[in-house]
Amino acid sequence: MATTTVCLFDLDGVIRHWDAGRAARAEDAAGLARGSLSAAFEIPEYRAGVLGHVSFEDWCAATVETLTATWGSSSATRAVRYWHASRGQLDDRVVEIVRALRTQTRVALLSNAHDCLRSDLRVLGLDGAFDEVICSAEVQLAKPNPAIYFHAAATLGKDPSDCFFTDDLPENVAGAREAGMDAQLFTGVSGLVEALAARDFDVPVQE
Repeated sequence: MATTTVCLFDLDGVIRHWDAGRAARAEDAAGLARGSLSAAFEIPEYRAGVLGHVSFEDWCAATVETLTATWGSSSATRAVRYWHASRGQLDDRVVEIVRALRTQTRVALLSNAHDCLRSDLRVLGLDGAFDEVICSAEVQLAKPNPAIYFHAAATLGKDPSDCFFTDDLPENVAGAREAGMDAQLFTGVSGLVEALAARDFDVPVQE
């Protein structure tokens, strides 16, 4: 029997990955300089969206407005639309691990995400893949604030010490540990398999 009774996974960088070249292709197609779209993560609406104060569409609109000042409305709109048309790619090996774990325990998703998270999960075929989905925009708390980990554990009806959590960002792992969770930095599938096996979970061996 596993020593931790529930498992929580981050989404981006663990289960879902983004094509690093898509932003560059969007910029090229719209005639923007390389790196222009990075401004999207610097405007206030990005963080506000993660905390649920504005919508994903609000963030996109603010990004267009920011880029319009330099590149014009048409080019800015084209770049942002192309960039956000993709919803990322799944690591099927991690999805298989999640499915295997759900036969042994409850599994939750804990993601810093805008209000489009649940629609993204449907597009990706992950609708119903988790027992619980904790989205920062919905609860208006974001990692690494320890409060979101306490909220996640309570949602699962568990104490934080009964939760295993993995994330690819060290600060988010540190926040989980501060809240009392058994947290592991995600550095790859093999490390995840080893971490889960060490906690007595039966997970598929990855090739």
